[in-house]
Amino acid sequence: MGLHRFLAILGLLLALPATHAIAGEPVGFYIRNLQTGGYLTAQGSAHTIGSDSQPVRMAPFDATNPKRQLWYFEDVPGQPLHYFVWNAMAGRALTVHPGTKMATTLPRQAGAQSIQTWRIRGLHMIESTAFGCLDAFYANYAYGPEVGTWACHGRDNQAWILQAPK
Repeated sequence: MGLHRFLAILGLLLALPATHAIAGEPVGFYIRNLQTGGYLTAQGSAHTIGSDSQPVRMAPFDATNPKRQLWYFEDVPGQPLHYFVWNAMAGRALTVHPGTKMATTLPRQAGAQSIQTWRIRGLHMIESTAFGCLDAFYANYAYGPEVGTWACHGRDNQAWILQAPK
């Protein structure tokens, strides 16, 4: 592994745990897809605390409502380098729908539920602990805005860049 790749991985891993605090709050990230440049965005009524599943899509950066695109990484107790990823709208967790393998948000479930836990794989891949890597789906000759999970392959549609808010 080259030095540049090693430093990139180290920087990503050091930035992830939400245990870093600024004024008592965890640090969030915008999650941008390398292939499309779109940001992971909570859709629908993702700002509600209801128990219904709400979709996650890619969209251009939205300065009018950035909380839809701000995600926090929180350590999963007892599982090193595993994270709950939750949206700033109302704390809804990034979840893989078990039937469709699409990315959704749901209220966080008690314990380390495999459909709501994630880890970093390789340089920029975000992997569900149950269903493969977060993926900008290819449909109709274009990537996204659909987001789900797919077998990890490492191409740019599975590469995600974490950007700290400015």
